Amino acid sequence: MKQTKIGSGKPKSWSIANQLSYGLVLMVVVSVMLTGSTLTYLSFQEQIKQTRELQKQRSQVAANRISAYLDNLQRQLNYLSELKGLTDFSSSTQRSILEGLVNSNSAYEIVGIVNDKSQITQVMSPYEPVSPSNFSLGEISTGIIQFLQTFRNGQNYVSSVEFDGKNKLMFAALAVPIRNQKNQIDGVLFAKINLDFLAHIINSTEVGKTGYSYVIDDRLVLIGKKDISSNNFGLAELKNRSYIKDLVKSALSPESQAVITYQGLNGKEVIGTATLVRRVQWMVVVELPTSEVYAPVRSMMVVMGGATVISTAIAIFLGIIFSKRITSPLQSLTEAAFRISRKELNSRVNITSTNELGELANSFNLMAEQLQASFQELKNRQQQLAQFLEAIPIGVFITDAQGKPFYINSRTQELLGKGIVEEVKVEQLRDIYQAYLAGSDRLYPSERNPVILALQGKSVNIDDMEIRQSNKVIPIEVWGTPIYDAQGNIAYAIAAFADITERKQAQQLLAEYNRTLERQVQQRTQELSQALEHLKTTQEELIQSEKMAALGQLIAGIAHEVNTPLGAIRASADNSAKALTESLRQLPQIYQQLSPEELASFFQLIKIGTDNKDELSTRDKRQLKRSLTKQLEENDIENARRIADTLTDIGIGEQIEHFLPLMQSKQADLVLQLAYNLVQLQNNSKNILTSVERAAKIVFALKNYARYDNTGVKQLADITNSIETVLELYRNQLKRGVEVERKYQQIAPILCYPDELMQVWTNLIYNAIQAMNYKGTLIVSAFANSDGIAVQFTDSGCGIPPENKDRIFEPFFTTKPPGEGSGLGLDIVKKIVNKHEGRIEVDSVPGRTTFTVWLPANLT
Repeated sequence: MKQTKIGSGKPKSWSIANQLSYGLVLMVVVSVMLTGSTLTYLSFQEQIKQTRELQKQRSQVAANRISAYLDNLQRQLNYLSELKGLTDFSSSTQRSILEGLVNSNSAYEIVGIVNDKSQITQVMSPYEPVSPSNFSLGEISTGIIQFLQTFRNGQNYVSSVEFDGKNKLMFAALAVPIRNQKNQIDGVLFAKINLDFLAHIINSTEVGKTGYSYVIDDRLVLIGKKDISSNNFGLAELKNRSYIKDLVKSALSPESQAVITYQGLNGKEVIGTATLVRRVQWMVVVELPTSEVYAPVRSMMVVMGGATVISTAIAIFLGIIFSKRITSPLQSLTEAAFRISRKELNSRVNITSTNELGELANSFNLMAEQLQASFQELKNRQQQLAQFLEAIPIGVFITDAQGKPFYINSRTQELLGKGIVEEVKVEQLRDIYQAYLAGSDRLYPSERNPVILALQGKSVNIDDMEIRQSNKVIPIEVWGTPIYDAQGNIAYAIAAFADITERKQAQQLLAEYNRTLERQVQQRTQELSQALEHLKTTQEELIQSEKMAALGQLIAGIAHEVNTPLGAIRASADNSAKALTESLRQLPQIYQQLSPEELASFFQLIKIGTDNKDELSTRDKRQLKRSLTKQLEENDIENARRIADTLTDIGIGEQIEHFLPLMQSKQADLVLQLAYNLVQLQNNSKNILTSVERAAKIVFALKNYARYDNTGVKQLADITNSIETVLELYRNQLKRGVEVERKYQQIAPILCYPDELMQVWTNLIYNAIQAMNYKGTLIVSAFANSDGIAVQFTDSGCGIPPENKDRIFEPFFTTKPPGEGSGLGLDIVKKIVNKHEGRIEVDSVPGRTTFTVWLPANLT
């Protein structure tokens, strides 16, 4: 094996290797410098951005706290101002109210009330006694005229900040209008508040190590500063300072507050921002000296600059070394590639690196070895291909572009009866190999010959060719396909042959079967026609059976529904008889033993009991009995609990003071028993009437359902009434646990077949009840729109599986257990709806299934 020497010649100064070396070092240096500079710049900008955002947050937080504190004070005044007629309250009541106000917050110095004549009617201070006679509004606010005008207009008022030299504090005045019983402004509720809370808020606002905050009022007067309380602070005007206008403009900006740099309150350069306390038009200013802001940035720039210089030096050194490790192997690979191009396939590259260049050298050497072996491999492949063609059970026939036979395998020779015939034209192939059109004595047409068509660029398939040898005929199927060279020209035509003798025999047998089958089909068609007539008769019987089954289910529930009111009537009649017997016996005794006053109380007791129509729950009855028992025991009435039970049953509420003398008499038991019997007589009569109405309603619904019109003529009918008839019949099943929601619109009567539509409602409602297992919610809706009239039944049952949704209207399809359904219910529904020229739709998911029946608005 011949080895290529590395570095056989001296490279030029601008060779690719040198350019790669210089370029790599330059890229490393530039990358390090750009990265260091970019990081330094971005870090500086981020530090400034964070500082500015922090300034905004600090000022906003302080402003929010001041606004919240003032809101709380204003809210307390507003709460009291909502007491209508506050000026009409007694003096002691007014003082109690004001005393509660001043004690609720230490900020209140003085609170008071001014009437509509600007007279102070009440005043209160938590620190010293104050009386309205020796107190004037001037002690609250110097803007007294504006103070009074504001309240004449019915508006809240906040005064400017003032300094109280006597008490050494800053204060402001708050006032709200108060109204009389006619909701007219009748006076003013005012309060003088100290601003000590400003010092607490400002001092708790952290602004770095050397920063500070302060507050300016609407007159641009300094009213609060960090580390200075109101005891050693005086009001100072700042409007002449140059930066104040910029701060005001920033605070009033509708977009976002700006952070600006200026000479601050203490004369040092600062970064500052201002936030407006909109309720009082004060500004909270936060200032941080730039020396503190830029200190960490300067330190960071020094560190980043030093790191960049060191990184650059290291990068240059490593780049030079690394470039040499790359360029030397590249030179070796270049020389070896040149030798390979001169067909010196035994040339190899000796590079021992384990990186990608080493892998490239190994791949290069492997490529040279594979190239040497490829020619021998190609020969082996050709031999294998010939073996494959000989082994396949299909004949292969290949011609050149002129149609001369080029290659045939052994299976082709077996089918055609000959091998390759030299020096023949493509048109002569059918004569030489005896190719005939199947079932005829004609040679196979040239225009359909697969080989000729393949040479024309067409891919074809035929199965109507026969090869006739001396002793046999072989039907074959042929596939003809062109083969193209690299320039897209036809170089060969290939034809594949398959013996289809067995297939042809099967086709003949199948044809015979088809003829036999046709005869059988004619016979079966006649039998099926007879069976269809029988099936129609059976189907009509099943439909009638389905209707009778539904009627049987309804009657079973209706029997129970009728028994219920009959039982109630029987019980009420028995109770009435007993109560009447006792009442007739007790009435003479009552008239003999009670005084006229007690008789009046007795009849009043009966009147309240008979007039009472409230139905109390068991819980409410227990609470009422406990309350009555307690009242009776407090009045030393014996058997208080038993009497309370009887009063509750009669229907007497907690107001029993009028009846206490009657309860304390000796005839109390007789009076209560007779009153109870008389009240029960009326209650039993009501129960009997209710039960009779219930039974009559059930009988009426059953009568409507059982009526059947066989005239076949459409009638005017109310859709919602027919739905209600079915719901009434299913009342027994529904009351087990089904909640019915009705959503009816006003719908005019329509021409229809009422009895058949009632069968539709019956099937859909009963299916919904079964789907919910008699527990859930059934929503019945009826409405009209441009498409006609829609009736919807929505249940909360298990839903219809997607695979069954398209089959539910098929006759005899059912998912119910055997014996519970014939599968004709929804089929009947669909036929009735179709008869009305309507349609039925279903939408189902687990927990919600809706059947919608659409009917034309005019069914003439």
